[in-house]
Parts: sequence; structure tokens; C-alpha cells
Amino acid sequence: MSPKPSPSPSPSRKESATLAGEVYEKFVLQVYQQLLQQDSVKTVDARHNILLKGRSGRSYQTDVYWEFDLAGVRYRTCVECKEVTRRISGETVGAFADKLNDIGGMTGIFVTTAGYQRAAKLRAKDAKIRLLVLHPILKEIHATLNVKTPIISGETLQFDLQRVRALRVATGLESFQFSFNSTADQFHLVTGDGTPAGTLADVMQAEPTTEGRHEISLDSFCVPSEIGPLPLMGLTYDVKFSTYSTEIIARSDDTAMAIIEDVLANTSEYVHEDGRRERAPAAAQRKSKPSGAPHA
Repeated sequence: MSPKPSPSPSPSRKESATLAGEVYEKFVLQVYQQLLQQDSVKTVDARHNILLKGRSGRSYQTDVYWEFDLAGVRYRTCVECKEVTRRISGETVGAFADKLNDIGGMTGIFVTTAGYQRAAKLRAKDAKIRLLVLHPILKEIHATLNVKTPIISGETLQFDLQRVRALRVATGLESFQFSFNSTADQFHLVTGDGTPAGTLADVMQAEPTTEGRHEISLDSFCVPSEIGPLPLMGLTYDVKFSTYSTEIIARSDDTAMAIIEDVLANTSEYVHEDGRRERAPAAAQRKSKPSGAPHA
């Protein structure tokens, strides 16, 4: 017998974070390529995750690199991308500034999902680094709805036979037959003195969460009858669950692919799939400054 292949290991938390970061970096590249096309900029080079060598001889990992011509001038830009939940610190922006200084001849753009601390803004101003907050705009939501419906069967009412017997003797009856045929919401209950006390459905209102045999105490209820209220002890019933799944897909027809906030310029704009820019309303600008970063 040949050995069974071992399952592929699940990615670690660090690997998962790296994969998510790469997705964000590529999205930033995509957004800026759209913007440059709209601005009729001639892109010479646009790459993701490359190494650039500094004047010190040190190599630097660069999330996104652009090289483009505009009005006869060639520009080289390094973009640092951080999909995080905490605001970027001054130390982080400072390290990016040092990298740009060593490489030389570069403009710098820092892009994140979470905003910037005050020290980061001051450091960026000094180093002439552009600070952006960029969020993808959700286009489609896929949701799988698994619904569990309890199926109740085998309902059995348990009467307090000793008290029922005493009631029969008190009425002078040798025997007594009692039958009923109704749904739980039509099965009326009373107290010992005959006062209406709701229905059986009322006492079964809390839906069971587990399969198997269930029991409800009914010792404070009675069933109305011709000889008077018949005292109950409880109700037992069986529960099984029927499960069905349905998929829900919600799509947006909006062509906007991202919202970009320029932190130092204090402006926000939507970027559409064709590269068009549209000024974002004040409400959208406020939403682009969350304490934590959403994941699209």
C-alpha cells in the first residue's frame, strides 16, 4: 500500500499577513497605473517588490517602483505600502526617508490603510514624502448562509396523575377520557384556578439549540377540561435539525475602485476604474480616517 500524501501545511500568521500585504501592494500599483494613464503619463517602468541599491552599497526592498516621463522629464518614485491596523509612526516614515536618501534621485510616497501619527507627518514634511491613505472600495460581497431549522416530533404531555385522579374522584366519575388535536399555538393552558395562561407555543418559545430529547417543566400549568383544570408536570419532545445553505451575492455598479486621502494636502478623491478622479465628499473623507484598517 502506498503511503498517503501528507496534507499541505496551512500558512502561518506571518505568511498570511505577508500574502495580504502583497495583495495590497499590487492594488496600489494598479491604482497608480490607472492614474498615470489618465494623466497621459508615459510609464517607462512599473514593478512590484524589487531591490534597489543605495549609494552605501546596501540593497533595499521596494514595494512599488515607478519610472515615468512627464513633459520631457523622467521621474523615479518609490512607494512604501503598509496594510496595517495602527497608525504609521514617525520612526517608520523616518526609515523610509533614510532609504530614499541612500538610493538618491527618488521621490517618495507612503501609502497605508490606517493613517499617520503626528511625528510621521512632521518627518514626511521635512523629507518631502507624500503621505496617502488608500482604501479599496468593496465591489462584491459573497456570503454563504447556513440555516438550521429545528424539526420537533414525539411531543408527550406528562400529567400529574395523582392530582388528576383526585379531581376525578371529587367529581364522582369512575372514569374520564380526554383527547385533543391542535397545534402548539392553539393549545391553551390555564392556571390551577382556570385563569388563561397562554399557549403551549408560548412556553416553547425558546428554540432548542441541540438535537435529542428535550423536557420542559409545566408544573405551574393546567389543561382546561370538562371536569376542571388538569394539572401538568411537563412536556417531552424530540429535536432534529434540517440544514440548508444559500449563497448571497451583492454587487455594486459603482465604477470607483478606491478612495485616496492625501494627508498633508488634506484632500480626498475617488479613483475610478478608467483612472478618472472625483473629489470625495466630506463624509467619505472622515470615513477614510479609521482607527483600524478594514480589509476588502
